[in-house]
Amino acid sequence: MKKTTKILSFILAFIMMFSLTSFAIDAEEKPFENSEFFTYGDYTVHYRRFFPEGETKGRIIMIHGFVCSTYAWNNMAAEMVAKGYECLLIDMPGFGYTTREDENTDFVPRETLVKELAETIAPMSEWIVAGHSMGGGVSMNVATENPEIKALLLYCPAPINAMPEAMKGFMTGKFMSGMMNTITPVITKLTPLVRVALLMASMDWEFTKSYDLSGITEPMALPGTGGNLFRTSFTATVTDFDKVAQLECPILLVNATKDLVLTGQMKEQTATLLQPDEVYEVETGHFCIENRSEELADVTEIFLDKNL
Repeated sequence: MKKTTKILSFILAFIMMFSLTSFAIDAEEKPFENSEFFTYGDYTVHYRRFFPEGETKGRIIMIHGFVCSTYAWNNMAAEMVAKGYECLLIDMPGFGYTTREDENTDFVPRETLVKELAETIAPMSEWIVAGHSMGGGVSMNVATENPEIKALLLYCPAPINAMPEAMKGFMTGKFMSGMMNTITPVITKLTPLVRVALLMASMDWEFTKSYDLSGITEPMALPGTGGNLFRTSFTATVTDFDKVAQLECPILLVNATKDLVLTGQMKEQTATLLQPDEVYEVETGHFCIENRSEELADVTEIFLDKNL
């Protein structure tokens, strides 16, 4: 019994040690050639900008989904830049190469960080806001807080719902955070498991087997990422559909017919409450912005040309 207690105590101490580890990027270390960093309060936000060669038709903020990063927008950004749009790709807190939050972080909402960063480049009235999955929920919040934006582009958006307050203390506490921080880097090394998850998300084997998994696994393996999976879910701003429905900017909603992440009911509810100007169905899975980037860029360009 004593031996078992000692082992459990050691495991608990090991987990608690990891729970105290959070990630702060060294701004001198650039994950990508065009990586830049924006400091706001306790946060160091990683972002990348892509510029068209000729005349700029507009500016697009691109916000990634859960467990993703700016890497997920690479294909879509390349397509939109070729069409004349400047693209600003931002890593949300807890993901990519942006600060991991912990109990000592002076919390700032994601929507505030997006606005503060974007406005160092241009007023919000000059921006088109795009979001994929979780980033779609963040994008809707950005739009309701900044209704002057030019347009809202949503690709398989996942509205942000309220999490049970009673569970917040445990799910974001040191024990659970430490356990997740320990487990997550291990999972990222299980390449077959990661590739299966990607296949389920994309429903596209050709895309999956040639995908560079390091774009997902490297930032996910950084210290503090596991604990942030729960923390960011509990601190996220809940989507207010009453305010979203009052937006006057043009709204494009893209749904994927083979989406295993969003149910048909969720997609129907979002479309009903959102009241988009246009709905487009793409024949693929949830990761549509990656494996159907050319098709969606064409759809997006036509939508923007028609509505702006």
